[in-house]
Amino acid sequence: MDEFNRTDYNDDLNGERRPTTLKPYHGLILFLIVIALLIYVATPIQQAFRLYGVALTEIMLLACALIATFALKQKPKEIFPFKMPRLRPFFASLLTWLSAYALTTAVTLLSMYFFPQLYQVSNAIGSLITELPFGLSFFIVAIMPAICEEMLFRGFIFSSFKRLKPVWAVLLCGLLFGVFHLDPLRTLPTALLGIGFGYMLIKTDNLIYPVLFHFINNALSTIASFSQPANELAQAYDLSTVFSGEMFVVSIVIYVLIAATLFYFAFRLFKPKKSKAEEAAEYALLTPEEKVAKDKENSRKRTNKIVLFIFTLLIVAPIISSNLSRLFSTSNSYEQTAPQITAENIIEYDAQFLFNDETDAVRLPFYVPADGEYTMDIIIESNRGLTEFMLLSADGENLFSNYGMYGTMTNLAVPLQQGDYTALFTFYLSNAEEFLIEMGYDQNTEVEDLSAVIDKLNIGDPVAYTPIHLRFVIK
Repeated sequence: MDEFNRTDYNDDLNGERRPTTLKPYHGLILFLIVIALLIYVATPIQQAFRLYGVALTEIMLLACALIATFALKQKPKEIFPFKMPRLRPFFASLLTWLSAYALTTAVTLLSMYFFPQLYQVSNAIGSLITELPFGLSFFIVAIMPAICEEMLFRGFIFSSFKRLKPVWAVLLCGLLFGVFHLDPLRTLPTALLGIGFGYMLIKTDNLIYPVLFHFINNALSTIASFSQPANELAQAYDLSTVFSGEMFVVSIVIYVLIAATLFYFAFRLFKPKKSKAEEAAEYALLTPEEKVAKDKENSRKRTNKIVLFIFTLLIVAPIISSNLSRLFSTSNSYEQTAPQITAENIIEYDAQFLFNDETDAVRLPFYVPADGEYTMDIIIESNRGLTEFMLLSADGENLFSNYGMYGTMTNLAVPLQQGDYTALFTFYLSNAEEFLIEMGYDQNTEVEDLSAVIDKLNIGDPVAYTPIHLRFVIK
C-alpha cells in the first residue's frame, strides 16, 4: 500500500493523473530544452527583430516554466512562491545582492584585463539596448528578464533541485544560469549573480526577492547603457592601461573584501529572530549576573546594527545616486554644446548627445585670424550608422572630408588662410547605403562587400536614438 502513497506514482486507482514529484533531472531536461530553443529559435529571432526578439525570447522562457509546471501537475504556488516581502529579509537580500554585485565586478575586471574582447561584448549589448526608446528598452531589459528568467530558474529549475543539499542546489542553479547566457566570458559573472539570487530564495522561500534584485541589477545596466559616453561604447577598452600592477590587484582585493563583508552581514540578518515574548520569557529566567551580560550583548548587537546600516548606506547611496543622476541628467548630458573659442585654439568643440535618422547636421562656423599651418583633431565615436565630416571654406569648397562609424585623427596639418570656415558633421542611418554608393564604395573591388559593411553599421531602427561623441579642434 505504501506504493500508492508516493506522490511520484503517476496514476491512482481511479485512473486520474497524480502530481509527479520533481527531481533534479526534470530541471536539467527543461534547461537543455531551453538551450536548444535559444540556439535554434531565439537566436534567429533576435537577429531579425533585435530587442523585440529579446522580448519574444523572455516570453518563451516564461512559457517553458509554466508549461513544465502544469504538465507535471505541480502547484504553481509551490513552484513560484511569491509572498509579501518583509523588512528584515529585504535588507538581508539587499546585502546578498550587493555582495554578489561586488564579487561580479571583481571577476568582470579580471576577465576584461585578460580578455579585452569582453568589453566589445559589453559594447554590443549597450548598442542593442539603446536602439529603442528608454521606456521600452527598460521594460524589455529590466522588467521582463526579472520575471521570466527568475520564474524559470529560481522557480521551476530550482524547485527540481530541492532534493539536493541546499548549497548544491544554489550552486548548480547559479551555474546553469551562467551557462544560459551562452557566452563563455560572461558565464562566471552571471553565475555569481545567479548564486546570489538562489541564496535569497533558499533563505526566504520567497521568489519576490530574486525577482526584485534581478530587476534592480538589470535596471542599473539599462540606465548605464543610455547614459555612459559614446566613446566608451564604441571601442574596446584595455583595462590594463588603467589598472596596472599593484593598483589593479588592490582594486580586486577591495571588491572581494567588500563582497565578503556584505555577505557576512547578510548571513547574520537571514538568521531567524525570536519574538519579543520569547525574549522576555527567557530574560525573566536569567540571574542578575546573566541579565547584565545579556544587556551588554544586546547593546553590542544594537551597535552592530547601526554600523551595518551606515556601512550599507555608504555602499548603496553612491550606486543609487550615480545611476539616478545619470537617468535624470541624460537629456542634459547629451546636449549639443556650442564650440569654444580660446587663445590656444581657433575652435574647440566637444559634445556627447543622442542622434537618430531625423537629427540635423552639426554646423560649426569659425574664423581663422591669419594665414598659416594649423593642426586639426577630429574624433567621431558611435556604435552604429555613419558620420561624415567635412571642412568647408567660406565659398563652400570641401577642403577635407572623412566618414565612418568611429575614428580618431589627431595633429593633422592643415594650411588655412584668413577667413571664415565651417566644420560639418552629417549623420547617416537609413540612407547609409545610399551615401556609400554615392561615394563609389560599391565600385571599389579592393574593399569589403557593401552588404557586409552595412551589416556592421548596426542600423537597426533608424528612429531609435544612439549616443555619439564628437570632438573637433583647430589649433
